[in-house]
Amino acid sequence: MDELNCEKCGVVIEWAGTGRKPKYCLTHRSKQSADKVTPNSRRPAATSKSLQALREELTSTLQGAGALLLAVDKYDGLVVIQGAPKLVDALITMAEINPAFKKFLEGGAKSVVWIQLGTAIAAIAVPIAAHHRLAPIDEVTAYQLFHGPMPAGLYEPPAQQPAPTPEPTPEPAPEPVMNLDEMPAGFEIVE
Repeated sequence: MDELNCEKCGVVIEWAGTGRKPKYCLTHRSKQSADKVTPNSRRPAATSKSLQALREELTSTLQGAGALLLAVDKYDGLVVIQGAPKLVDALITMAEINPAFKKFLEGGAKSVVWIQLGTAIAAIAVPIAAHHRLAPIDEVTAYQLFHGPMPAGLYEPPAQQPAPTPEPTPEPAPEPVMNLDEMPAGFEIVE
């Protein structure tokens, strides 16, 4: 048997030589684990969002999804953007009545991080694509959907090019008049 000393009080600890070497005597061993501060659960404490915060998050997410959809189909994207507030109102009303549904919305709102990431990327990509005529919407509308009113002087619409003047059509060439005296040999006039 090996003898070890307790790291707290120095008392001799007997060790049989198998397993992990003890660092503390029996008195300090039980206290040592109590001295450590560890959370009861590895999960962070669940925090319930206020309904207003949930409303804002859902509205932002749905409008962002609509803005992403705009890059594909203008009509569908506008329908989602315009319909988002009413849909969110209905979802929040249901969350007020049903706590389980509220918890579902809170959990679902956490999983929409990918949509929020897509929206953040689209806030850059869609206006640029619209500027270069690669999206089915104009650049001013694309900018306003993601960033609000466009600052003055940021965008100057292209100057209207005057319509090109058509080239004059040439007058038809006069029909050649043949003099009968200059007729080639062997040419006969048939009446």
